[in-house]
Amino acid sequence: MKSLKSLILAVTLMAAPLLAQNGSYSSSSGLSNGRVDVQAFAQWSMTTITAVTAGSQTVTLAPCLFPSIGGAGSGFFPLATSVKFTILDGANTETLTPSAVTSPVISTVGSAAGGGYTCSLTATFSNAHAAGIKVVSGDFGAYEAINYMKASGGVVALTAGWGGTLATLTGITGGGKYTVTVEDTTSAGIVDYGYNGSTYAAIATPMLSSNGGSLVPFYNEELLTLATGATNAFSVS
Repeated sequence: MKSLKSLILAVTLMAAPLLAQNGSYSSSSGLSNGRVDVQAFAQWSMTTITAVTAGSQTVTLAPCLFPSIGGAGSGFFPLATSVKFTILDGANTETLTPSAVTSPVISTVGSAAGGGYTCSLTATFSNAHAAGIKVVSGDFGAYEAINYMKASGGVVALTAGWGGTLATLTGITGGGKYTVTVEDTTSAGIVDYGYNGSTYAAIATPMLSSNGGSLVPFYNEELLTLATGATNAFSVS
């Protein structure tokens, strides 16, 4: 029994540096029944490997891959041309949207690459930044979570402690998906936001048919109550 406990402790200690290297995600923030907690996608951070000057520049970053939701695996790549990022550089801190992003590749710049992979983004910087500067999510994980859920559809939950605001959510343009609903639980009551083709907007009321049937946003499987004895015609814009 003592040997087994020693083995478990050794494995735990070996795993800790790996999680620290790529960022850590709480299992309580994981994927559950088609829902994810937005805060699981706001924890990533990268470091600039190359310096940039003001203007349109490309910067190399590492590490690039992070543990998947629930802490299993290491395939989550947060960068995309639709995802804002913030470069934390004192008085020169700025939040930008990349015009281009390159996928992670095996590092060719030695131990400075951190997680074994490097990636890059191109953006128009207002300030110069040295190497070794931290880069984090520019929207507190909101767009990263939406992108993660696009393939399967589902709900992104904005939970207590999320650092964003309504402007953060409605400022997401051009890359949402109709099958991904955002559920705001940060204030009194729950407000659902749906993608309208250009941004996320509050869903004030269910869609109603001419004879009283109603359709509310849903994911996976959900029971719908419709008026009987007539055809329910819905108009979806």
